[in-house]
Amino acid sequence: MDEKGLLPCYAPEALSGSPLCNLRPLRPGDPCPDCGQTKLDYNGLLELECLICGYRNSGGAGCT
Repeated sequence: MDEKGLLPCYAPEALSGSPLCNLRPLRPGDPCPDCGQTKLDYNGLLELECLICGYRNSGGAGCT
């Protein structure tokens, strides 16, 4: 941690869902970034979705 108490982006703790550093895209099983109450899973449209708050992540690369 630095003097402000922030983790560097390369620290393993920062890669575990910390809002301070988003180095990788969301994956199935990650906690919901909005409510944090459940894990994201794919819906029928291949979007990551939270069943509690309705958050959907349809961004990212797909087949073209």
